[in-house]
Amino acid sequence: MSVASHVRRWQANMGSLYRLPLEINPYVFVANNPLRWIDPGGFETKLNLFEGAKGAGHLGLQPGNDPSRGKYPRDNDALTNIKILIGIDVPGTIQDDSPAKLIDSVMLPTTPDQENKLRSCLKKFEGTPYDLYGDSCVAPPKKCLTEIGIKLDSSIIPKIIFRNLKSSLPQSP
Repeated sequence: MSVASHVRRWQANMGSLYRLPLEINPYVFVANNPLRWIDPGGFETKLNLFEGAKGAGHLGLQPGNDPSRGKYPRDNDALTNIKILIGIDVPGTIQDDSPAKLIDSVMLPTTPDQENKLRSCLKKFEGTPYDLYGDSCVAPPKKCLTEIGIKLDSSIIPKIIFRNLKSSLPQSP
């Protein structure tokens, strides 16, 4: 029997792509949904925009397959909120962002080395003061992405920084 007849018989028996055995299904690594799930090796970083800051938004950084993390005030009480609004530094912390508050994401291709630099950079912000007008949730993404060659807008408003970055990137089809 010729190779061509083996291939035809194999194709006829396979049916649709959804019924391919896992070892030959080209989309198994993305749970058969390549439009929704990508980057199984984690070689990308996401800049995430979340709800927050009275409508101005919140930025979180997500290197590879790590959870998105952002800078927040350590405490969440009335006195802390007043201090923040009038520009007084309060203790800050880096913590996981809430996926339920995610508005949008921008994917930035990165290497494993760049992702490690981002993780290391984020750790440096742990315990640093939080200041709404200077060292807020925008500070870690700006500094850390700059360290790997990605420069963000000079604004202090997360939604503006996110919009400007997104509009500067090539649009996917």
